[in-house]
Formats: sequence, C-alpha cells, structure tokens
Amino acid sequence: MLRNYLLSALRNLRKSQSLSVINISGLALGMASSILLFGYITFQLSFDNFHVNKKDIYRVALYSYQNNQLVFKSAENYAGLGPSLKKDFPDVIDEARLYNMGSKNNCIFTYNQSSFKETHFLYADSSFLNIFSFPFKSGDPKSALSKPYTAVISESFAAKVFGKESPMGKFIQMDDDDRNSELCEVTGVFKEVPENSHIKFNILISYPTLYHRKGGMGRYETNWNQKDFYTYILVRPGTDMTRLESQLPAFMSRHIPGKTALPAENRLALQPLEKIHLNSDLSDEPEVNGSRKAVSFLTIICIFILIIAWVNYINLSTAGSIRRAREIGIRKVLGSNRSQLIRQFLTESLSVNLVSFTAAIILVGLLQPVFSRYFGADFALASIVTEGHGWAFIAFLATGAFLSGLYPALVLSTYQPIAVLKGKLTASLKGLALRRFLVVFQFSLSIFLIIGTLIVYQQVHFMLNQKLGMQLNQVLVMDRPGHWNPSDSINSARVQDFKQLLKHDPSILAVAMSDAIPGKGIRTQLNYRLNGFAGEKPLALNTIGIDEDYFQVLNMNILAGRNFSNQIKSDEDGLIITASAAELLGFKQSTNAIGKQLQHNDVVFTIVGVVNDFHQQSLEKKMEPVVFQYNGNDYEADEYYLAKVNTANLQQAVDHIQNTWGDIFKGNPFGFFFLDEFFNHQYANEKQFGILFGIFSILAIVIACIGLFALIAFMIEQRFKEIGIRKVLGATMEDVLVLLTKDFIKWVLLANLIAWPVGWILMSNWLMDFAYRINIGWSIFALAGSSALLIAVMTISIQAVKVSLVNPIKSLRTE
Repeated sequence: MLRNYLLSALRNLRKSQSLSVINISGLALGMASSILLFGYITFQLSFDNFHVNKKDIYRVALYSYQNNQLVFKSAENYAGLGPSLKKDFPDVIDEARLYNMGSKNNCIFTYNQSSFKETHFLYADSSFLNIFSFPFKSGDPKSALSKPYTAVISESFAAKVFGKESPMGKFIQMDDDDRNSELCEVTGVFKEVPENSHIKFNILISYPTLYHRKGGMGRYETNWNQKDFYTYILVRPGTDMTRLESQLPAFMSRHIPGKTALPAENRLALQPLEKIHLNSDLSDEPEVNGSRKAVSFLTIICIFILIIAWVNYINLSTAGSIRRAREIGIRKVLGSNRSQLIRQFLTESLSVNLVSFTAAIILVGLLQPVFSRYFGADFALASIVTEGHGWAFIAFLATGAFLSGLYPALVLSTYQPIAVLKGKLTASLKGLALRRFLVVFQFSLSIFLIIGTLIVYQQVHFMLNQKLGMQLNQVLVMDRPGHWNPSDSINSARVQDFKQLLKHDPSILAVAMSDAIPGKGIRTQLNYRLNGFAGEKPLALNTIGIDEDYFQVLNMNILAGRNFSNQIKSDEDGLIITASAAELLGFKQSTNAIGKQLQHNDVVFTIVGVVNDFHQQSLEKKMEPVVFQYNGNDYEADEYYLAKVNTANLQQAVDHIQNTWGDIFKGNPFGFFFLDEFFNHQYANEKQFGILFGIFSILAIVIACIGLFALIAFMIEQRFKEIGIRKVLGATMEDVLVLLTKDFIKWVLLANLIAWPVGWILMSNWLMDFAYRINIGWSIFALAGSSALLIAVMTISIQAVKVSLVNPIKSLRTE
C-alpha cells in the first residue's frame, strides 16, 4: 500500500510541476535558512560543553560595593581565594587559578633568536588541566604544569615557533614589559582550544613560576588585595550550590576582616561554567562574550522562517485543492475511504518535505563553510543533534512537516463525490478564511522582522556614530616593548627619544603615552576624599595615568584650569578630573574644583584641570567619572603609545614609526592597531547580530513572497474568466490590479496592527541592555508597514500585469 501511495505522490508531483517546484523551493530555502541559523545558535549554546566536569565547574566572580553602591563587578579575583575555598569547604574538591598575563602585559617569546608576541597567554595552576578537559597531543596533563618554569603550548604555536622540530623538552624564553624574564621547558602540547571555549590560550606556564617574581608567595599565593586572577572551583557532584553560596559572605569576613571597618564590601558569586559565555556581563572577561537575549531573538527568527515556509505550503495546497477535486471524487466512487485519502495526501506532503529537506541539506553543505568563517560559528551538521535542543529542533521540523500536510489532507478528503462529479464544487468560505488568516499571520511575522531589522540597524549605527567626547580616528596605538634594558635611565631615554623622533615626522600630528586606552576597561580604581574631610566617605573613581599630550591626541577639551605640563614639578601630584567627577565631588561648576585637593591614602593631590566627559567603553555601559594622574617621565607606568597620524600620508607615518621602533627598541616585534577599530570591536556581537537578523529576515520575506506569488497565481486562475469578462466590458489594467490587490491590502494593514505592538514590546526589551539607546519612533513602524505593503503590491502586480495583457477572447473561448 505504501508503494502505491508513493507512486501516486510521484505522479502528482510530475503532473503539477510548477506547484511542486514552488513548494519544494520555498520549503528548501526555509529549512536551509533555519538549519544554518540553528547551527549558529547551537554553537553559541555549546560553549564549554566539551568539558567532562562541565556541570560541576564554577567561576568565582567578584562584586565590589562602596557606600552600598556597586562599584564594579569583575570576572577576576584574589590569589588567596582558590586555596582558601578548597580548605574551608569540603564540597569544593579542587580549585584552579589563572593569571591572565596576555591581556595585561606585552609578552615576547623567543626561541633561537626568533621573537613572537603572544596575547593568549596564561599562568595556570597544575589542577587547571585536571579540572578542565582540553585535549592533549603530547605530554601528561596531570603533571605538565606541576613544576616551576614549565609550559604547555598549542599545536599552532608549536608549528609557528619550532616548525617541524618536536617542541618537547625544548626551552622557550618569555620576557614581558614588567621586566620579568623566564626560561621555560615545554612539557606538553595540546590540541587547539575549541572555538566554543569562553577562555582561549596558546601558552600556559606553570603557576609556581610566579613565586620567583617580585612579591613571591605572598603576592601570588595568599594575597587578598589585588584582583587579577581567574578562580575556578570543582564541586562535588550533587552539591547544594544555594547553600554553598549563602556561606560566602561569612567566608569573606574571615579572610578580609579589615574591609568590614570600611564603607566597602566585596561579595562573591558562583557562575556555572556553561552559563558564562551567554549570561555573564562582568568586566575583565578573557574573551568577548555572547548574548543570551540575542540568541533568543535569533531562535525566534529561526522558528518564524520555518512557520512562514509551512504556511506557504498549506496555502498553496488548499488553494489548489479544486484542481484535484475530480481525482478525489473518482477515488471515493471506486471505494477509497477518508482514512485512505488522508494517508495518501500525507504521503505526498511528507514526500515534498523530504525532498525539500534533502535539497536544504545540500544547500547547507555548500553554504556552511562560508557561513562559519564569516560569523565565527564553528559547527558541523552532526553537532546539531548532539545536544537536547538539537533533538528538539529535529522534532519541531518533523512535527511541522506532519502538521503542514495534515490540514490539506483533511480538507481534500472531505470533498463529496456527487458534488465533485457534477462540477458544483467551489472554494469554501472556511478555506478562504483560513487562507486569509494565514496570509495575515505570515505578513505579521514579516513586518515584525522588518521592524526588528530597522531597530537593530539604527541602534548599531547610533553606537558607532555617537559622539564619545573624544576623537579616535587617525590614532595609531602600540603596546610598550616587552624587552627592556636593565638600566632604568637607558629605558627612560629610549622612550623619550622614541616620542620625540615620531614628532619630527610631519605625517605624525601628536604622540602621547598612557596606562589605559578607550575601548578597554580601566584597571585602576582608587578611593579619593576631599582633603581635610577625614570623616567623609571616600569615592571610588577610575584612574588613568597619562602624559601632557594625551588630550591633544584624543582631541579632548579642558573645561577649566589647565593641562599637565612637564615643566611644572608639582604636577607629579596633580589631577585632572572629568566634569562628572567634579559634580560627584560636590563642585557645582567646573571652575570651583581648580586648586582643590583630594586625598588617596596618605597622598594629597591637587586638581589642576577639568576635562569633558567621555565614553571609555561601549555605549552598553554608562559613562563614568574619571580621574587622570600625571605619569610624566615615568616610562614604566605607560603601557600604550598613541600616535595621531595624517591619514593622507598614512603609509609614510607607519613606515616612519616602524623604522623608529626597530632602531630604538631592538628585539621587540613591531605591531600596532587603530584606536577607532579597537573601540568599535566592542560592538562585534551587536554588528554580527544585526547582520544575522537582517539576512534571515530578508530570507523570510522572500519565502513569504514566493508563497504570495503562487497564491495570487491560483486566485487569478480561478477568476480568469471573470477578469476576461471585465476586460470585455472595458476594465483597464489598473482596474484589474485594484481588483486583485484590494483584499491583500486589507490583510497587510491588519497584519501591521498585529505586528506593531509585538515589535515594540520585544525590541524595547532588547534595547534595555544598552545604557545609551535610540528611541523607537513611529517612523520605524510606518516604514516597516509601507515596506510590507509595497512588497505585497509588487508581488501581486507581476501576476496582475501578466493576466491583464492576455487577450480576453482566450479566457472566454470555452463559454
């Protein structure tokens, strides 16, 4: 029986080739789009899932409060935290610390006179490789990092540094800009860290190596003052995490008792490993995280695309049912019952879905490499079904395919053979109502997607073009050298020579030094109070060290007072504050702050200037008050060298900087980046989300248009003679167009009334993540609605023009 159903389905597909092509192409495009998008979603949801102990690994986050106000929340913590947690809590069976040198220092690795700069570089407890499941190629992960001056490296780093040599047992030199120098033995090679890891690295150096640095064990083992370590714990399976977390305040009071006497409080939070990538919004993250909300929106689009494709299928199947009425009547006369007809039509529907799915898989196979490379989503088709949500997606596909075929089967199987064979069958009012509902529903989804695309584009455009309080274009940035001379005076002279030599080139407009740059979180936060007000609560303010040319390079404005000067010795204890910092300190006007003194611990600073407010980080974060200290000739304090260049002579400027660097900082690889690109990289996730939203929204609209195009063709076929009569009676092409479009215009207008409030609610929720955001104006909804209307009219017009050009004699010839 199944064979007969399949043969009948094949004959029907051949008989209705145009309908079959439209159905299969629409479904295939919808399935391919949703599979690609779901592959990206799966990749985002798969972060850190490859670790065997993933469900029992937690990162300890630090929340710092000042005067009961949240000052910062960081992914980093104290050196003494991990060992103390393991000692105090039996449920913590292991801990691991990571010291993120690559993000804080300019690190240079040398082997056989060849030097390499590396930013993905960490110091790691030996337990790190036991808690996590990073795959090894050579060496023993259990002991590879147990001794001082040992290191494990990635396959790619091994190939870059050692070529075809075996790196095992070889020694590699690490030097950094804090004048640390460590010769480490390679004790292991690991396979490339998977792309779906929230933390990435090419080199791990053993944690005991840090004990030989300045500060020794006290700095790197028991310290509770400096927060520059990632701390991970492995808990016993089945641990009550709520109970464990409730004990952390008392734990902090035991280990930092002095904090209780200050208007400051540190709180700990345990972050499940699997939720870090999409749910964490902390500072000091090792990599740029994703967004749970963005993934949710893309999931909605993924579902919408499939629904629109299936709505097309249902619409076209029911609209074309008149064509098959005679076949159904004859089948019933010859003895077919309703259940047999339902099975027949379900077989046809599933056959169409299966052919479409096969075509979709082929299309995905062709597009997936390009898609993965462009969007950084490293996924294979097989990986989609390795997780629970993957099987849920497959079940959704199967259920949708079944239901999209079930309704047409039920409709077709109800036809009465007598009415059919007498030629008295007409389209039912129920069928027309359903098709109207489906068209309205389809256009509601399409209009929502247009609204979403417009709002995402406007928000990203707003962030990229918003005034930041400084100018980042034309600014080239270099990390300070990793190799230093043993002599301080020589190093200081070299830095000053470098700065002066750059200034001599006319293609370089200004040069400055600082310990922080826009686009990166400020690591230094100091407590200040007005001098002479000992009882006043201190204010925690972000602090940046700069030289006298910093504001010139970034084109910032001194609102009151003056800039720093290397000719004024007292500026070593001088401060320049932002306007919001002045207001926070109680100065109603910027000029009132000049000459006032702020005290940090036992050091008294004098405010010499007030500068305009600016955005240090992306517009997702609120603008914060900032204090600038003068680094002067303290070359070790300046981590970044900034050069404002004339872009008309860009290559000349870069060549001059590179040559000067090579002459003065010998043995240091030269590298640079442009500050505006670095700053805008903070919006990489938003830009990627906007592109994905836009691309797949367009695809969804295209699929909807395919269905609308075919549906109009069926309607014209049913009204072919009516149109011919109207033309004989004098109807023009415009009259025919109005006849065919007026109902659809009503449906699109109704779809707008449904889509607008839904779009406003959902997109307002998305915008809540941004401290600075656009206002959703009525123009967005008007543009979305008019776009949908225009698309519908254009789609209908193609068919309307075609039928209006047909000679009416042809349509009336059979009468």
